[in-house]
Amino acid sequence: MRLTLFTLLICVCASAQPTRYSAYTTSDDGVQIVYDVQGDGAVAIVLVHGWSCDRTYWSGQSAALAKKYKVVAIDLAGHGGSGIQRK
Repeated sequence: MRLTLFTLLICVCASAQPTRYSAYTTSDDGVQIVYDVQGDGAVAIVLVHGWSCDRTYWSGQSAALAKKYKVVAIDLAGHGGSGIQRK
């Protein structure tokens, strides 16, 4: 009984953590685009940085918004971890 209860508590605590991961996709012209996803909300908010920035520009806002929404922050081509070789 003790082991089962302990295992259940670990599963409940682990599932309480919001989703957070980094990934990439490829644009139509072959450039790798990197993005971060945080949160599990039914509504998604996409954060796009301005000139001379990258997706880390939104780190403070992403953490707060991820409590209620799914937040996607991307690196535009030529910025951060995304590729620079546009065709």
